[in-house]
Amino acid sequence: MSNIKIIKNFCFYSFLLLAFMLTGCTKNRATAKNEYAEKTKFSTVNASISIDQKETAPVPESKPNTDKDEVSVVDLKGSWAVNCENGLTELSIDKSDGFMTLYSDNAIYINVTVKKSPDSPDFLIYFKNTDSQKRFYKDKPNVNDAEISKDKPIGKLSSSQNNLKLEWFGLYNNKNQKFDFKDNFIMIKENAGKNPVTLYKCP
Repeated sequence: MSNIKIIKNFCFYSFLLLAFMLTGCTKNRATAKNEYAEKTKFSTVNASISIDQKETAPVPESKPNTDKDEVSVVDLKGSWAVNCENGLTELSIDKSDGFMTLYSDNAIYINVTVKKSPDSPDFLIYFKNTDSQKRFYKDKPNVNDAEISKDKPIGKLSSSQNNLKLEWFGLYNNKNQKFDFKDNFIMIKENAGKNPVTLYKCP
């Protein structure tokens, strides 16, 4: 084979090899470009989905807080009086049990039960029994426990800022069917005859 033919063949095969390499490179560049485009598209779609989800995600409704801080019987614990300097007249509450001054002339003290009112934020006071009483004056009233109702409330307590309002009803006498000690209740006298009575928390 002549040198000219060898050179021609070499040039021809070199040209084929070069063409193949250029085609492969072009194809690889195109493939890489397509893959990059797909990745970019995928990322863009994901980003748009995330944005849309953030924009259209349901926002939790802010419900108003209907839970009000209610005063319980435990919150009433302590000694209450019209005038705390007068240690002889008081309403003392411990949990649902209470003790109060009823009448001064014969030094009557009674035990009571304090219950939450079923239909209001107030508290109802019920007669439990007589704690102690004297007979200093025979013409002054005394309490006969057997005649006094334990089912009818004798007063109503309502919370007023740091104080209590006591609306006094009296002791309901089942025998006479009327309220005893309605007007001569000692705390009404101390409150200048006004009912309800304002009670202050004593130290």
